Amino acid sequence: MSPRNGIRAAVSVATVLLLAAGCAFPGGTPLSAVSTQPTAENAKSAPFGLREALDASLAGLLEPETVDSLRRIAAEHVHNNILLRLPGIQAEYRSASPPPEETGLALLDGAIAYNHVLSAPPGSDLADEHRPRVREKIELAGAGCWARLAAVREKIELSGGIGTPELRQQEAELLLELRIATGFDDERLLTFDFSTLPMPRKLDTPLAELQKKAVLTRSETAPLSISDAFPKQIRDLYGDDPAAVPLLAEALYRLPRKLAEVQLAAPTRDLRELAALGSAAGIVCEVELCCNQLRNAWEQYEAARLRNDDTPESRAALAEALLQWRLAHFRLRAAMGTGNAAGGDLPPRPVDEKVRRELWTLLKKN
Repeated sequence: MSPRNGIRAAVSVATVLLLAAGCAFPGGTPLSAVSTQPTAENAKSAPFGLREALDASLAGLLEPETVDSLRRIAAEHVHNNILLRLPGIQAEYRSASPPPEETGLALLDGAIAYNHVLSAPPGSDLADEHRPRVREKIELAGAGCWARLAAVREKIELSGGIGTPELRQQEAELLLELRIATGFDDERLLTFDFSTLPMPRKLDTPLAELQKKAVLTRSETAPLSISDAFPKQIRDLYGDDPAAVPLLAEALYRLPRKLAEVQLAAPTRDLRELAALGSAAGIVCEVELCCNQLRNAWEQYEAARLRNDDTPESRAALAEALLQWRLAHFRLRAAMGTGNAAGGDLPPRPVDEKVRRELWTLLKKN
């Protein structure tokens, strides 16, 4: 890669992103053409499950959401709004009242996407690069909506089918969101089969195994195969600093510009593995946070199940615990990836230890 191309990849990428975001994507399938949509009158009342609902959402949302996400990445590249806020967020993490784990997950997810898109080789189709991750985020959001609707419906039923004004308002808002996402009318939405939502089960897979699989599967990193020591090296990167998560997020937001400097010094060098390994650092941290949430949610669900004495109050507590487990389950699934990466059938590629040490230097360097 020539110095000119290296500069173009890192400094002028915002122009490419904005152009990509402004283009119409060919091949988008309207909801009316999706096979999951009912085509006969009697099909309108046939029940449908979670997979069918998510496929309908993807058909209508995948392309516009990909464009919108690229636009936000371009805006961050130009204005650095998130990057400038990170020192303040790091201070919050070091305070007596740190932000919830969802904040860390959002920071990492944004930083991984930014690093992946900004580090794409010149000439890459940025929509193709980013679309697999957008797909996973749409599925996460949709599954979460159906899980919340199930919990609200259960609580309304426990109140004798009347529900509080707050519950009815939540139900109406969720139905509106699902109607927009799927393209289904109200009558069709009412036929959703809630039994297709997952039920709680204990997570027995070791964390390190999940982290390794996630890096192999996610579109930002496939087919990298990290070492068994890699997750611990990530945890040790910032020592015992409570702000380790936003510190890593900041490092990933800064990584593309550092890689551009490396490229200037070595114009012919292929930096894709180094960039992907940076994303792997974020993914490993993301999976650990999601596993912690899921294990905590399982413990809370088991406690609520054992306390359940079939009173409306205890059943409502059980419904809420079930909701929290489902949300944590869907977050981990999204963090693990769904295997939609281009070239996902390639054999695993072990990480070069020299590249790993170089990445550590870049992540620690201001």
